[in-house]
Amino acid sequence: MKNAIYPGSFDPVTMGHLDVIERASSMFDRVYVTAFSNADKKGSMFTSEEKLHMLRLATAHLDNVTCSVEGGLTAVFAKEHDAVIVKGIRNEADYAYEQHHALWNRAHNAKAETLYLPADSRFDHISST
Repeated sequence: MKNAIYPGSFDPVTMGHLDVIERASSMFDRVYVTAFSNADKKGSMFTSEEKLHMLRLATAHLDNVTCSVEGGLTAVFAKEHDAVIVKGIRNEADYAYEQHHALWNRAHNAKAETLYLPADSRFDHISST
């Protein structure tokens, strides 16, 4: 069984996020969509409960997707669930940002692999910030 985790702040979940989730769900047996708190993003618009509710509504049509809110580290979650980390990228700035996190995750979980999915051009201008 091959699992994936799609971590993010999801504040709010966007059509771009949903596109990545749907694509990942077609590639993996189980996809954990996990809202983590992001110290770089100041002042969340939505509570953890609201984010979880929105994620569950957005992914209700995907049987192999599980949504949760977590307070721990992505690297630890990936290790506990034997999961590849999936990240959507829109441009070079996203790649540089995500590459930093991928290297950090590998430093804390030697088996942590990150798979980048390029954004669909219909959504590459959308940012939750």
